[in-house]
Amino acid sequence: MGLGIGFRSVTLRLALAAIVALMVAPVAAQDCPELVGRWPYGPAGSVAISGNHAYFTSGGTLRVADISNPETPQVVGGVALPATYPQSIAVSGGYAYVPDSEAGLRIVDVSDPTAPLEVGFLDTQGRAVGVAVVGEYAYVADGFAGLRVVDISTPSAPVEVGFYDTPGFAGGVAVAGAYAYVADTEAGLRVIDISTPSQPVEVGSVDTPGEAYALALAGGYAYVADYDAGLRVIDISTP
Repeated sequence: MGLGIGFRSVTLRLALAAIVALMVAPVAAQDCPELVGRWPYGPAGSVAISGNHAYFTSGGTLRVADISNPETPQVVGGVALPATYPQSIAVSGGYAYVPDSEAGLRIVDVSDPTAPLEVGFLDTQGRAVGVAVVGEYAYVADGFAGLRVVDISTPSAPVEVGFYDTPGFAGGVAVAGAYAYVADTEAGLRVIDISTPSQPVEVGSVDTPGEAYALALAGGYAYVADYDAGLRVIDISTP
């Protein structure tokens, strides 16, 4: 009799434990990154999001995907570009700005996501690999030609209006306020005053240990991808 009660008690405890585990597992899963959707038909080199669309490069093509349902992204449009692997995209005001390596800055009208159309380009001095767009200007990280400032007020006829030749290879750029922040492989983070677009001037720098290739800005900090030294976090509250 006692053995039967003990067995039933153990069984009940195990059943309760299993129920609790099943209840807790989904909660734990929600705390972890989880793949919910994908487009598995080729390489993707860079991506930007605007509204319900993702703009990404695959080989030498800029593709537009409808991501209104993130679990089933659907490519709805695309346009071929000259270079093979563009490494950055910025989307602003119905246009996608793609630094296309030796082919310079390419400007694509994406006002109709199903029919993107290249409408203008600028053959920059170096190798265009990064871009940031603010207002009527595009700021291009142009490899060994440094930072190029491009007037894009007429997207079909972009014009370079200024430049700053950073010490090494400019691989990434981000803009906040009157400053452009450039990731330079030879000289880390460079801070450039762009309040006068035709006369950009360097005002500060931090030489990271390795080769700075890319960066992002948030909350008074620059997060620099430093190839040989990992992620570097830099306080830019005083540029």
